[in-house]
Amino acid sequence: MKRDLKWRIFIVVIVLLLSFYQLYVSLRYYTISEKEKVNMSYEELSSLKNRSLHLGLDLQGGMNLILEVDKTSLTKEESEGSVDRVLEILKNRIDQFGITEPLIEKQGNERISVQLPGVVDRERAKSLIGKTAQLEFRIVAENDFVQKVFENIDKKLEESKDTLKISSLVDNNGVDFIVYPENISIVKNILSKDEIKAVLPADYIFMWGREKTKDGINQTILYLVEKNPVLKGDAILDARAAIGTNDNPYGVKVELTMNKNAKSRWASITGSNIGRRIAFSLDSTIVSAPVVRERIPSGNTEISMGNATINDAKDLAIILKAGALPAPVKIIEERSVGPTLGSDSIRKGIRSLIYGVIIVFIFMAIYYGFSGLIADFAMVINLIILLAILSLFKATLTLPGIAGLILLVGTAIDANVLIFERIREELASGKTIKTAISLGYSKAFTTIFDANATSLVTAIILYWFGTGTIKGFAIILGLGLVISFFSAIYVTKIIFDILTSNPNFKKLSI
Repeated sequence: MKRDLKWRIFIVVIVLLLSFYQLYVSLRYYTISEKEKVNMSYEELSSLKNRSLHLGLDLQGGMNLILEVDKTSLTKEESEGSVDRVLEILKNRIDQFGITEPLIEKQGNERISVQLPGVVDRERAKSLIGKTAQLEFRIVAENDFVQKVFENIDKKLEESKDTLKISSLVDNNGVDFIVYPENISIVKNILSKDEIKAVLPADYIFMWGREKTKDGINQTILYLVEKNPVLKGDAILDARAAIGTNDNPYGVKVELTMNKNAKSRWASITGSNIGRRIAFSLDSTIVSAPVVRERIPSGNTEISMGNATINDAKDLAIILKAGALPAPVKIIEERSVGPTLGSDSIRKGIRSLIYGVIIVFIFMAIYYGFSGLIADFAMVINLIILLAILSLFKATLTLPGIAGLILLVGTAIDANVLIFERIREELASGKTIKTAISLGYSKAFTTIFDANATSLVTAIILYWFGTGTIKGFAIILGLGLVISFFSAIYVTKIIFDILTSNPNFKKLSI
């Protein structure tokens, strides 16, 4: 056997071994039992999942959202590029959320399509995507000052012949001004009146905190804070969820790290407000308002989340780290695919692929004899290498992708049909088997190359201009064409060269 042939065989064997190894990871992950998953460490299971073939939304279930960016509150300058900024921020948020192979892309000028394969907690995902998360830091007015403001409001109500008094609707425990559920709408109505707004300090605004439960009673804190925030969310460099706060060792919090420019400002702000409270507001709702105990030069601080869960803290950290949305987004369409439907799609898709392979196997074996079996072998190699490459590069297999695999079964065989017909012609003209095979491959090469190149250009165009499912089909088609060219031209030629290198080989079944 020639040295050149040995090297070609070696290359094919190595490619096959690597492909089988890569596919074994996927087979291992998708056949592992729930009991085994429980006994595995998070790192081990996560590594196995990341290295395996990823299934799309239509195969493993999940949710699909169509979002629309609301530009009504933006200026003309702010509107330009706002959808692209929202797109990038959503990508950052969802990447940190831990979803494997999400698909996030623009639809038209103002809409964004978001596909989240394998998502179980739909409400949490929707909350994470939809929050604008405008973080602001504001100085809280001192209690004596707030009491005077309430007195001025009460005087104005009295002048208006209103029997209500805001001081009687708000309970002061010495630290916070608490409003109970039955009084919230009344207080909001009072504060919304034009004559009441006129007596409020020009540099201050009222803001509400989150509803909390204490001793079984729901209550909401009303804050009077400075109108202009002293810092905004763009000051945040990093954010991490953690457990344990100064007031509650079991409570959750978000630890913030300021960027370089904000550190000195934060040190100055905290240094000049020792003993006062600074409120952290998120989307115009105050999350917490801790007292400044000392100057903070490091730029590290924390937001206490009260009775929130650790997932709430993680989501807030993700949002703050990824950045605030430049405009609100509305979910205008939501579709969910259950895992049962996904499993059914997998079964039907794989069944179609198997049926297609069997039919092609039988046809090639009957029509081309032993040479047809060689082509069948090359087709199987084609599928194995293709799935391994998809797994290696973490591409996502979708239902249209399975359709692409079925199409490639025929495409992979088509090249060998052209070669075999050329070999038949050369044999009919009296050529030897070895010469006929060599001429058959060389004469069919140009036709096969042109056909594959044309189809590859089509796949590139489909990927460039297509959306999610079409892109999935285009990726499978494009990779499959390149690999089928390798299997049809390179692999089958090696097998024929092995056969013809044997001096006892006298007859070719074709």
